[in-house]
Amino acid sequence: MKSVLYPLFLVLAFTSCADNHAAVFIRQFGREDFMDFRNTKVAVNGYDDDHLLILSLDMQQQHNPIRKSMYIVGIDETSGEIKKTSCHLMNGIAPDVHSLHRLAQKFLHYKAQAIWVDNNSNVFISLRDSRTATLVKYAGKDWSVLN
Repeated sequence: MKSVLYPLFLVLAFTSCADNHAAVFIRQFGREDFMDFRNTKVAVNGYDDDHLLILSLDMQQQHNPIRKSMYIVGIDETSGEIKKTSCHLMNGIAPDVHSLHRLAQKFLHYKAQAIWVDNNSNVFISLRDSRTATLVKYAGKDWSVLN
């Protein structure tokens, strides 16, 4: 009997912790609209050899809404300063470093793994990994916790 209950207990404990993390996030940031991230996805991609947090920023180009731009930045988590920027996927379009810095700073504030907002103002937040949404807030609706 113990051997059956223990794995069940672990699954329930993990799910409860994830739900608790989502509840804390909603309590802290639930009233924000996240419109600074509109048409943008910011995600954690790990750390580099210099111990910089690597973020990818996938942004819709303002002058051409069909095209997107991908930036990779290395950021010092302590100071919030961008130390490295890569935009070689950009076809020669220079990055707006001020906008990148502002979005990276805002992203660090939320302590999420990924934040993306689509053109319809639907907000997706990932708290566990950068690929799977944990929370979603459809435009004009309340937050929903996803499993």
